[in-house]
Order: sequence, then C-alpha cells, then structure tokens
Amino acid sequence: MKIQAKDLRIGNFVTIENAISWLYLKGIPMVVIGVDEILDLRKTVSFPFSKYSIRLEGEEGTKYSQFDQFIQPIKVNEEWLIKLGFIKDVDTSFRWFLLEESIAYDLDDHCIRISDSWEFGKRKYVHELQNLIYALTLSDAKL
Repeated sequence: MKIQAKDLRIGNFVTIENAISWLYLKGIPMVVIGVDEILDLRKTVSFPFSKYSIRLEGEEGTKYSQFDQFIQPIKVNEEWLIKLGFIKDVDTSFRWFLLEESIAYDLDDHCIRISDSWEFGKRKYVHELQNLIYALTLSDAKL
C-alpha cells in the first residue's frame, strides 16, 4: 500500500521501500518530520509517481528525504500498540488493547472501539492509528 502524502502528519511512523537506493533502510521505522510538494517537475522525471518529498528522521537523529512513492506504512501489531501507549486487556479472551478507559483496539479485526461503538473503521497501519489517537485526544501517542 502506498501512503498518500495528505494522510501523513509530522510525527507519524513510516518506512522506506526503495529498490534503487537505501536498501538497508527497508523496514526500519522512521518519523515524518516534513512533507514538501515538489514544485520543480524536472526532479520527478525519474520518479513520475511522486509529487511530494517526505523528510524523515531515523535512529540517532539521522535525517533522510525520500519521494513519496517509496514511503510505506507500518502494520499495526502488538509491539506497536504497546509503543503507542496501549495496554493488553487481560480480562478478555480477545486480543484487545486499551488506551484510556474508553478506547480499545482489536488486533484481530484492526478495529477501534470508542466507548461502546465500533463505528470508526479499520486502522491497519501505525500512521492511521496515530492520526486517530490525535484526533480523539488532541495529543500525540506517547512513545
């Protein structure tokens, strides 16, 4: 799945998947630190599917810039839920994780429950979950 640049917020976690350069960065989580529209179309001749340059920060503060066609989402898993502040609900046989008392994530169905409603759709990727947490709490997920 390719991420749309409009869906990215500063602080979202993504990864690079570029078969031409930075192969060693494949699968390594990076933080979005900027999204810039490419105004000089000559820069996109070799990369016609990119309209944005995504600025990223990796481990130890190393900075990168990558065309948006090479930015990939990170799938939500138990490790990421815990990093985002969720706690495993041990009172149920389901794989539910809780963030605050009224927000739960079902790892099997990738659904969010808020209070008693499951109407918030599926969130399979870390950046989508980060954006929803921000929309609901007006604060970034704590890492």
